[in-house]
Amino acid sequence: MVSGKSRILVVDDDIGIRALVRRSLAREFDVDIVEAADGVTALERLSNAPVDLVILDLLMPSLNGLETLEAIRQSRTFAGVPVLVLSGSRGESHVRRSLELAADDFVAKPFAPSLLVSRCRLLLERARNRKPGAARP
Repeated sequence: MVSGKSRILVVDDDIGIRALVRRSLAREFDVDIVEAADGVTALERLSNAPVDLVILDLLMPSLNGLETLEAIRQSRTFAGVPVLVLSGSRGESHVRRSLELAADDFVAKPFAPSLLVSRCRLLLERARNRKPGAARP
């Protein structure tokens, strides 16, 4: 069970998807949602304040999701932040490349909100258990 307030960055150029993700997560978690419409803004948000999870679309203007994921993983500051790719791009190459770049999970659009919540819960719990001083079961 995820306890305490979580900070999640939702990166998607579709405002409707961001709103659906925000509503879905707010029903289940004590959460602070930070939003970005593109990869450049996402990296700025990450630099300004730490997050517990990034939910990342692949097909975006300016800096796409794969480029954003690569920048996250190359950063000393936020390389360890879990990233869940949430994308309408179901091509095998996009899924494979996301996993090669160390995405922690991949959920295809359209998505069931309950699936998204379950995957986020798992990633947040894993992240909390990896932090120094975290209680181990």
